[in-house]
Amino acid sequence: MRKASESILIVSLALLALAGPLSASKESLRLLSGAARQAQRGDTLTALEVVGRVLVQPGRDEAKPYALYLMGLLEAGRGNADTAETAFRRLIVEYPVSNYTGVTLAQLGNLLYQRAQDSAAVRVLEPLATGFPDSAFTGAALVVMQRAADRARLGEKAIRAGLQYLSGAGAG
Repeated sequence: MRKASESILIVSLALLALAGPLSASKESLRLLSGAARQAQRGDTLTALEVVGRVLVQPGRDEAKPYALYLMGLLEAGRGNADTAETAFRRLIVEYPVSNYTGVTLAQLGNLLYQRAQDSAAVRVLEPLATGFPDSAFTGAALVVMQRAADRARLGEKAIRAGLQYLSGAGAG
């Protein structure tokens, strides 16, 4: 399981390094792209330091949601689930309409599921069925939600969310 998480982290970081937020300040984006490259090379500590520098900048730089998402991924990859959860939750609360909100919900739900916090995982993942039906991550997130719901004996809730997803744009 750890090896699969590391592989997913590496692929996610590669995609993020290439597709960072286009409207972010150029300097912050440059720093975060460099941080993603450092992490790809295995230097997650330096990458986290760079992400931290972006996050402490004053104001609401458009790169901050990306920085929080990157921090969550890096901390999860390092086995720091509490810190990863905090970064993901902060992004969701402070930037609810960010381009990273949906994928962050999916990552947070998966993290909670891995930690056997199944009821919380279901609550976090349920909005993906209706809020992000066309997203590439929604189908996989709903599979995780179903597993969490089964363990928490909340199968009916997962079935409703799955049906909403299938009856909406996610069916195509």
